[in-house]
Amino acid sequence: MKDFRKLFFLTLASCTLFSTSQVLGVLPPLYSTLNHYKVLLTSPQLTEKLDSGELIEDIKLQDNSFLITTSKHTLQVDVEYDHQPMPGPARFHLIFHNVVPLKHNEELDHMKEQPVDIQPEAIQHEDAQKG
Repeated sequence: MKDFRKLFFLTLASCTLFSTSQVLGVLPPLYSTLNHYKVLLTSPQLTEKLDSGELIEDIKLQDNSFLITTSKHTLQVDVEYDHQPMPGPARFHLIFHNVVPLKHNEELDHMKEQPVDIQPEAIQHEDAQKG
């Protein structure tokens, strides 16, 4: 009878510990996001991609991707989630893209901001020909 009680309590304790660890393993969104930033900032690949003299000016997390802006470059880092058979903290890895010089980015932004010059005469002329 003593062996049965020991086995029962051991089984009960194991089930309790297992279920508690699974419930506590799921992180709320704030802690999950903080974990993403922590993994990014402590990654050796970040220091391999960026020069030590660069100042990180901005880090944005959007749609499972970080966009890091420094004084000289931008760097995109994708967050790719790994398959998990059991609930728990999200497992993921980071994919670092090549850095893009900031000057190149400014040129692209400048091109996007160029106003389109529409000639009203040309539009009126085309409408007159159709009519």
